[in-house]
Amino acid sequence: MQNRLRRLTLFLALTSLSLSVSFSLSLAEGEGPNDAPTVDVLNAAPNVDAGDAFCAPGIYSRAPELCPEYGPAADNAHIGSVQIPATVPQLKITPVDHANEPILTLAYARVIAPNAPVFASAEDALTGANPIRWFAPGFVFVSLVGAAKEGQPVYQINPGQFMRAGDLKLYLKPPKYEGIVLAEQPTRPFGFVLRWFRLCRKPGVVEKDGTVNCDVNPNVDPVDRPDRFIILDKVKVGQWYWYMVGPQQWIVQQWMAVVTPAKPPDGVTGKWIDVNIYEQTVVAYDADKLVYATLASTGRNIFPTRPGTFKIYQKLPNYKMGGAEGKSDYYYLEDIPNIMYFDEGRSFHATYWHDQFGYKRSHGCVNLSPRDAKWLFNWAEVGTGVYVHDPSGKTPTDPAFYGFAASP
Repeated sequence: MQNRLRRLTLFLALTSLSLSVSFSLSLAEGEGPNDAPTVDVLNAAPNVDAGDAFCAPGIYSRAPELCPEYGPAADNAHIGSVQIPATVPQLKITPVDHANEPILTLAYARVIAPNAPVFASAEDALTGANPIRWFAPGFVFVSLVGAAKEGQPVYQINPGQFMRAGDLKLYLKPPKYEGIVLAEQPTRPFGFVLRWFRLCRKPGVVEKDGTVNCDVNPNVDPVDRPDRFIILDKVKVGQWYWYMVGPQQWIVQQWMAVVTPAKPPDGVTGKWIDVNIYEQTVVAYDADKLVYATLASTGRNIFPTRPGTFKIYQKLPNYKMGGAEGKSDYYYLEDIPNIMYFDEGRSFHATYWHDQFGYKRSHGCVNLSPRDAKWLFNWAEVGTGVYVHDPSGKTPTDPAFYGFAASP
């Protein structure tokens, strides 16, 4: 009670000096965005009760330390300090009409049995007689002929080729993720949410074991894939950035892949595709106009996607990929849709075997969801520029490191 009386007394004294102070004023005269006390506002320890949730009009601009860190006054001060519009901006997106088209036109299955046999007929497959070939152990996927469904004893994988159901694991639910077509050029960075997260009132702390500690905002819903937000502000705490996506709504860097609108790299004109290895994003540009953005999966650290500036040199609507025969990382993948090669054996292509876009998963190619791969395939041309880069600087750039053809 005494604390509130002291605030009221100060309020009356201050307002007696000027009756024209507006509640919307959040910065003292002469302060600019770089002078605003955002650090104190964001990092002070929360100590707010119901009676102290608001700051009296006119107080914050003269004595902000007497006001709680939450509430309209603090929000207005922070919003003013980072020049956020009164209404939180939203991405302008053009919906894509898929016209009831299936995500994939084929069904697929993973070969799970070592040295799984292939038979010339369904009858031979049922009896196990007369195998015509075998699949070596590895990461192997086959496409299925016809309307495949669970419970069949035998599946046809090619004309005159059949496999037993027990040797296969069906993948009948293709990845549904897809990016966005921008209807209006964004003026701020924006981000794709990678996983479920409770937004925080202010930046928190990421512990050494990866645990995130913060003051959770109970007044807003959790976020999750495929949510996306314009980034209004960012603050670095320790080694991680925190991104502001709304008043008292912050998300930690690990759970968001960020797209920052960019200019074409040197020597690139017209259409080009930006591949950000650190953020795991793919962005399509027409000159400096951002057209499309999505999540991707580039090469794992042991098989990185090579940084550099390239051009798409071949497009294939559907083809198989394979490699590393006789090795522990042997792979064979049938009927991969919408392939675009840009750096030796490295390509953009649809991916039907995982939906972990936003995380490194490949042998060097740029994995895209089926719908993203189709959009990009229809938009890009042979000769379209490709700029692969890693802002962290951790991906090797020495050409000698990449003395092999990449793979999915």
